[in-house]
Amino acid sequence: MKKVTLYIFLAAFFFGTMEISLKLAGNELEQFQLTFLRFMVGGLLLLPFAVSEIKRRQLRMDIKDYLYLLLLGIVCIPMSMLLFQLGVMRSNAATAALIMCVSPLFTMFFAHFIIHEKMKRKNVIALLISVTGILFMVNPFNMQEGNTVQGILMVLAGAALFGLYSVLGKISIKKI
Repeated sequence: MKKVTLYIFLAAFFFGTMEISLKLAGNELEQFQLTFLRFMVGGLLLLPFAVSEIKRRQLRMDIKDYLYLLLLGIVCIPMSMLLFQLGVMRSNAATAALIMCVSPLFTMFFAHFIIHEKMKRKNVIALLISVTGILFMVNPFNMQEGNTVQGILMVLAGAALFGLYSVLGKISIKKI
């Protein structure tokens, strides 16, 4: 098996088990601690690769670029994942996973208004079908045991922030 294929399977496995792991770890650690630790460890692991890539490409970044990336790194991702973690603790892991999967819909929505990407008819139809499907799955009028409105709204807010991050990240990639 090629290394790339192995890495894809590992990433899919870890991402697919994230909600259950967060639910279990959330019983032992405070949600803020858990989110902080996740991103501190991830950031420290990725930092050498980022520094190496910046040097290799000889990227020139000014203070505004660093501040913009800092804003993305502090506001969008950690806040998104913190809301997700808080939502996971107040809902079923499966429900949280399902709702978090709508972040591409938020990306499409924000891209239309922020970077003026064209929203085609098929995008609007996909958006409506997805929202309808989520409503049927979550059923806010008769929620499954373990789900709360607060938890669902937190996960939705996390998905929205992640969608916003995707669009704002695209802007920074163009700049850099």
